[in-house]
Amino acid sequence: MGIKGILVALLLKVWLIGDSTMADKEIKAYPETGWGMPFANFFDSTVRVDNRAKNGRSTKSFIAEKRWDAVLQELKEGDYVLIQFGHNDEVPTKATYTPPADFAANLARYVKDTRDKKAFPVLITPVARRKFDTAGKIEGTHEAYSAIVRKVAAEQNVPLIDLDRESQDLLQKFGPEQSKLLFNHLSPGEHPNYPEGRQDDTHFSELGARKMAEIVLADIRRLKLGLAEHIARPATATPAGSPGSGRVTVAKDGSGDYKTVQAAFDAIPLNNHQPVTIYVKQGVYREKLHLDSTKDKVTLLGESRWNTILTYDDHPGMVNPAGDSINTRNSYSFRVAADDFSVANITVRNDAGFTAGQAVGVEARGDRLLFDNCRIIGNQDILFLSSGKSRQYYQNCYIEGTTDFIFGSATAWFEQCHIHSKKNSHVTAAATPQDHRYGFVFYDCTLTADSGLDRVSLGRPWRPYASVTWLHCYIGAHIIPGGWASWNNTESYKTARYAEYQDYGPGADPGNRVSWSKQLSAREADSITLRQVLGDWDPLKVNPAPYL
Repeated sequence: MGIKGILVALLLKVWLIGDSTMADKEIKAYPETGWGMPFANFFDSTVRVDNRAKNGRSTKSFIAEKRWDAVLQELKEGDYVLIQFGHNDEVPTKATYTPPADFAANLARYVKDTRDKKAFPVLITPVARRKFDTAGKIEGTHEAYSAIVRKVAAEQNVPLIDLDRESQDLLQKFGPEQSKLLFNHLSPGEHPNYPEGRQDDTHFSELGARKMAEIVLADIRRLKLGLAEHIARPATATPAGSPGSGRVTVAKDGSGDYKTVQAAFDAIPLNNHQPVTIYVKQGVYREKLHLDSTKDKVTLLGESRWNTILTYDDHPGMVNPAGDSINTRNSYSFRVAADDFSVANITVRNDAGFTAGQAVGVEARGDRLLFDNCRIIGNQDILFLSSGKSRQYYQNCYIEGTTDFIFGSATAWFEQCHIHSKKNSHVTAAATPQDHRYGFVFYDCTLTADSGLDRVSLGRPWRPYASVTWLHCYIGAHIIPGGWASWNNTESYKTARYAEYQDYGPGADPGNRVSWSKQLSAREADSITLRQVLGDWDPLKVNPAPYL
C-alpha cells in the first residue's frame, strides 16, 4: 500500500450521499455551489470528506446506479455517512420518483448498511427551496418527505439534522428579496456560464452553500457527534496581554495550526467581532486570498517582512476556476474586504510579470485598515484602494510598481513609505469621490525609481475629483518637472485636487509644476492632519507590534 496509502486509510472519512443541493459542481455550472463543497473545508487534517452526492439523484436511483455499492466497498469502521435526499424522490413526474413507503425503506437501508460497517449514519432532511407567499412568509416544499426522514430517524435512533426547517428559518430571516443572494440568481450577462441569466430557487450561490454548510456543522456540534471534535477551531485568539491570550499560527511545514493562510481565514466565523491574531511563519504562500467582509478585527503578522511572502499571479488573459476572465477587479492576490484589519511584517506580491497588464497584489476594500512594515510588490495596479467608504493607513511600507500602482477611491494616509517606480509611467491614479475632501496623502515618504527612468508622474486622475497630496516627501529625479499628468486627454485634470508642500530632492520642482496643481501654504499644510483625513479613526492606537 505504501506510506501514503496507509496514511489515507487512517483518516476519518465523512461520506456525503444525496442530490444536487449537496453535490460538487463542474466549472461549467459555477457559480452554482453544493453545500458539500464548503463543508469539506471546515475539518482538521485528520478528516477527509468524500462527496458522492450527484445531481438529479433520489434514494432509489442512487442505489440503482450502484453508487451506494461503491461507497460500501470503501466504507470503514468509524466513518460517518451524511444522508440527504428528497428533492428528486418527491416529484411523481420524474423517473427518480420514490413512493413514500419506498423512500422510508431506502433510508432505513442506508442506515442499516452503514451500521453493519460499524460506521455512523446521520440523516438530513432535504434543504429548503426559496418559496415565499404573497405576505412574504416562507413556504415549505418538502413537508411530506421531510416528515418521513424525521420518522425514520426516530425509529432507527439515528442523529437527525433538520436542514429543511433550519434553512427555512434562515430564508425567512433574509426575506423574499435578500434571500436571492443565497441562490443562483443571475442577471443576463452577469456570468459567462449563464449568458441569458438564471433564476434558480433550488441551487445555491457560494454564499448560500456556505450558510447551509454552517447549519450542518452547528448541528454536528449540537448533537455532540464524535466528528465535532475534528471541526477546525475558529482562529479567535484573545487580545495580547489579557489572561489566556494566544495566537493562531500558519506554517507551511505543518508545525502550526494551519498550513495555509486561507485556511486560517476560513476558520474565522462569519460575522466575527472578536479580535483574531494570525501569525504566519516564514515561507512563500502561493494562494489567492480573500478575507470575507464579515470577518472583522483580524491582525495578520508575518515572521519576516522579507521572507513571509503571500503571492499569486492572476492577470488579464487568464480565466479563473469559475470560468470568468481575469480583469483588474478579480486579479488580486489578497483581497481584504473586512473592517478593522491590520497587517505587519509581510510581503504581498502579484508575480504576473512586467508585461502582464493590470495585476493587483492587494485589494484593500474594508474600513480602518492598517499596513505596517509591509512590502507590496508587482507591476501595474499593484495596490488597489477600492472603496470610497474605506479609510486606510500605511506606515514604513515599501510599494513598487509600474503604472497607476497606487490607485482607487479610498481615503488613505501613507507615512514614511518608500514608493519605487519601475517604468516611465504614473505612481497614483486616484478616483476620489467629489464629496470626499481627501484621497491619498503621502507624508515624509521617499520616491525612487529604477535607473534610467526620467518620465514618471506623481499621478493622473482616474476620476474627475482625484485628490492626492505629497507633504515633506523626497522626490527623485525620475519625476517629471510638471509633476502630474492628465488621463488620456480627458478633462478630469480640470477638477483634480493635486497638491504638494515642502517636498525636496531633485524631482521637487515647484516652479515648473502644472498650473492645475497647487503648492500649499504652511497654514493649509498644517491643517492636513490624521484627524482631518481619517476622521474618528486613530490608526496610531492600533499597533500590531505587541502581538509579536
